[in-house]
Amino acid sequence: MCGAIVPFALAGTSPLMGEAGRGWGSVPDAVHPPFTRPALPSAPSRGAREGSMDFYTIFKFLHVLAAMAWFGGGAVMLLQAILAMRQGDDESLMRVTGSLGSLAMLWFLPASGLTLLFGLVVVLLGSLWGEAWVILGLVGALASFVGGHFFLRPMGEAAARLIADGKIAEAAEFGSRMIRIAMVDYASIIAIVALMVLKPNWTDILALVLIYGALGIAAFLILGGKARLHPLRAE
Repeated sequence: MCGAIVPFALAGTSPLMGEAGRGWGSVPDAVHPPFTRPALPSAPSRGAREGSMDFYTIFKFLHVLAAMAWFGGGAVMLLQAILAMRQGDDESLMRVTGSLGSLAMLWFLPASGLTLLFGLVVVLLGSLWGEAWVILGLVGALASFVGGHFFLRPMGEAAARLIADGKIAEAAEFGSRMIRIAMVDYASIIAIVALMVLKPNWTDILALVLIYGALGIAAFLILGGKARLHPLRAE
């Protein structure tokens, strides 16, 4: 009982006395209501759980799915080209570089475009404008989309034409340039993935320097390296 009286005594009143101690009396329910057990929260119903799937989640899933198709398909072809370079398999190398042009409009362009489109929708629905990782990621995705459409695709088509015309030396030169540009492009995509995972702010200078510093070093080593394609054998 003492524990119940002390708070009221500190306020100048007592539950066993009238207002301001003017006499003994009972405490009205408005001042000291009877104890009631609080209701425990009930588990969400099945309909409520199903209703939690909103448009933000749907477009986020579509964004990730399109990015997987974009990055995964190109990474496999790039790996095949690099292995062909290391093994000196000229026929496989030229076949991979030639197919890049035909698959650009069929696979890479739609996948990269949908990745960018769904990403913009997610940003709008989630009110994420102003976040550093969002802006930098979208800029990087746009740059990769433009580079693939205006550089890699025309080079792949040109390599396919050169191979069909029997101009093997020129096809090898185009193949060398394509592989180097594609490697830089995928290094930039890895940087975008790092942004999406780490989610740095504008004040996270160290994280931004590490991400773009690594990208710059990779681009310098790829474009400025001395490695060349294995020379094609004359028939």
